[in-house]
Amino acid sequence: MSSSRGASKKSPAGSTRLKPNPNFFNSPSQSDGVGKEGTVPESLLKEARKTGSLNLSNRGIIVIPPKLWRLNIDPPDGSTASFDVDERWWDQVELTRLDLSSNEIKQISEDIENFNSLSALEVQYNELTCLPNNVIKLDKLSKIFASLSYMLGRFESLHYLLFDVLLLIK
Repeated sequence: MSSSRGASKKSPAGSTRLKPNPNFFNSPSQSDGVGKEGTVPESLLKEARKTGSLNLSNRGIIVIPPKLWRLNIDPPDGSTASFDVDERWWDQVELTRLDLSSNEIKQISEDIENFNSLSALEVQYNELTCLPNNVIKLDKLSKIFASLSYMLGRFESLHYLLFDVLLLIK
């Protein structure tokens, strides 16, 4: 009895070998619609409006789409004020966690101030050299995960670095 799938072939020793999956090494951006040029599928944004958390880590993103910064400001695509709509604006949860880690992002927009309920921001392992100044306006922001590896890698003659960490407790 032979398999009609064609997913395997007999090796010289008589054992069956599976064919490799050509999509195995594709990054998540190729499979879920998140693109390098800043496109995010509406399904991910919809989930973020329900949960208050958006994970866009490890997707090869270079440019963050302007649409993201207006997540809870603009109505979702196709929404109206009717009760039969799948996603009602009054049921939205404000974004509290944003994970943009492990991408190729060089800049974060000043529009991050639109996320006034943001409590955790993850931007480590990107190509950022700084964070926008208005991050300090985010009163609920209690956790920032950032890395200096890209910025420090640009200083070829740097031999010594001293961090002065100031911990402010309210």
